Amino acid sequence: MAFRETFKKLRDNKRFWILFRTVGILCVLVAIVIALVPRVKTWQETVTKTRLGEQKKQQEEQEKKAKSERKIPVRTYKVSRRDFKDTLAVLGVVHGVKEIDLKFPVPGVLQSFNFKEGEVIKKGEVIAMLDQKDALLKVSYNESRLKAAETGLEAGQRKLEIHEDLYRIGAIIEPRLQEVRLERDNARYQMETLRTELDSSRSELDKTILYAPLDGVIGIKDVETSEVVSPSDRICTLIDIHEVHIDVGIIERDINKIALGQGAGVNVDAYPGKEFWGVIDNIFPIVEGGSRTLTAKVRVTNDNPNGLLLPGMFARVNVNLAEFEKAILVPSVSVNDLDHDGVFESVYVIDDQDVAHTRPVKILYDKSTDYWVVQEGLQEGELVVVEAPEELKDGVKAQVIEVQEGTG
Repeated sequence: MAFRETFKKLRDNKRFWILFRTVGILCVLVAIVIALVPRVKTWQETVTKTRLGEQKKQQEEQEKKAKSERKIPVRTYKVSRRDFKDTLAVLGVVHGVKEIDLKFPVPGVLQSFNFKEGEVIKKGEVIAMLDQKDALLKVSYNESRLKAAETGLEAGQRKLEIHEDLYRIGAIIEPRLQEVRLERDNARYQMETLRTELDSSRSELDKTILYAPLDGVIGIKDVETSEVVSPSDRICTLIDIHEVHIDVGIIERDINKIALGQGAGVNVDAYPGKEFWGVIDNIFPIVEGGSRTLTAKVRVTNDNPNGLLLPGMFARVNVNLAEFEKAILVPSVSVNDLDHDGVFESVYVIDDQDVAHTRPVKILYDKSTDYWVVQEGLQEGELVVVEAPEELKDGVKAQVIEVQEGTG
């Protein structure tokens, strides 16, 4: 009963129903707001993205327009024809083409050495001599024996002539004549034997003298006077200076530039301003492990009887790699490998409207680090870009900030 009465009172209360309706409307509104919040958020994000995309597109268009209007600063080289000579500078040491170790063919005591190290010597001059006492005694002894044998042969010949006369008159029998003839022949054989022994002893005496077998320079001296030497001991080195070799070291990256027969200019400090001329006549096939260099020999003919280039001199050598007359040259850094195939075959050329164009070229010589020789693709007076920047492309405007010109 109490509940019914309470409900009846609320039903008749207008203020209650107004409040009830208000709360209901608020709940509906809250539900609607809750349902619309995700959609509003999505709409806001869509609007934001659209605005950002438009801004980005406008920015890209502006950048593209600015980029198309901007000129790429470049340095250029003016193509011209001129003589070109490519050389490779290397260092080396002078050596004799012939370096002969001189030895005595017989043992003995070194009595004298007549030259100093580095002295020039002529063929046939006496370089050194052993003690000749024993050899002279042997020669003298064999000379005495030979003289006695010659005297004995003369006596035997006279005896034979006498017995031949006796035999003709019948004073002696034939066996006696044959006996005397054999004595004469034996004396002749003995004399010839002693003559051979004398020649041998004289040869032994001559072997105690060391002669220069050719013109040259005395190199290293290995013994001193009064020393006992044997046929295996080197007395000194004789170096032929009519021709010399300069041994030069070629680093690995330059090995492919060197070839037999290439000319080379040689300079030494002893003769400033004078250049000697030679050719590469030998290239070692092995790269030395420590220095990582390959040895090449430059052969030079001395133009002075005494030999201006002496073994041991330090030499500066310029190997003539290539030589061209009136050739089209471009800096090596201006040639590009645009397709990255390892072949450098194009350059950028700037036209009269300052526009860059890719130009294919045919390279004739590319071993120089400074300039390459172009066979086809360029004309005199054209401007070639030196060290093209990455942003430089075909058809792009360029601003020439420097024009380099070759000399010579």
